[in-house]
Amino acid sequence: PHHEPPRGAHLELVDVGFRFPPSGEPDSAAGPDDDWALRHVNAVVEPGETMALVGATGSGKSVLTALLSRLYDVTEGQIRIDGRDIREFSLSALRRTVATAFEDPTLFSMSVAENLALGRSADNPATDEELAQAIEIAAAQFVYDLPFGLDTRIGEQGMSLSGGQRQRLSLARAILAQPKILVLDDTLSALDVHTESVVEEAL
Repeated sequence: PHHEPPRGAHLELVDVGFRFPPSGEPDSAAGPDDDWALRHVNAVVEPGETMALVGATGSGKSVLTALLSRLYDVTEGQIRIDGRDIREFSLSALRRTVATAFEDPTLFSMSVAENLALGRSADNPATDEELAQAIEIAAAQFVYDLPFGLDTRIGEQGMSLSGGQRQRLSLARAILAQPKILVLDDTLSALDVHTESVVEEAL
């Protein structure tokens, strides 16, 4: 695999399809198309452009989000960045290019600052200014009011945060990674209307 990330951010989805593997339970009534979460998806996103996906629950939006960072691999078709299939890149190279903020993010049992810095490579640590900027863009200033500020331990064995706070930290973490392609999976769903408008304006 290529260990260097692509230089640009020209994104193409070419006849992309994804189906979940069989559950192992026989179902003679299931047809050949029943397991497809996505089929025949085609799109082009140029650098600087924004694409929004709108659809009913279960229509495959989150699956497509996961395909972009290779949490799943496509079953058919290709996802390309700068004309190259993303499966040709190492995962580390791809994830230096594509950062995703999920609706239900995972926070690890470590400090706020350490959680936010997870998207940065060891040879490119975030500066205090970059950290503060990501927090501001994500409207996550609540971190400064935590008992120990950015050093407050959160996650499974640390302080519990609300759904909206977790989403703001996920967004700040993705922004801090400085990706060429930023993917948001319903990241603002648990935020209040005022905060959502501030975040969208900043992005």
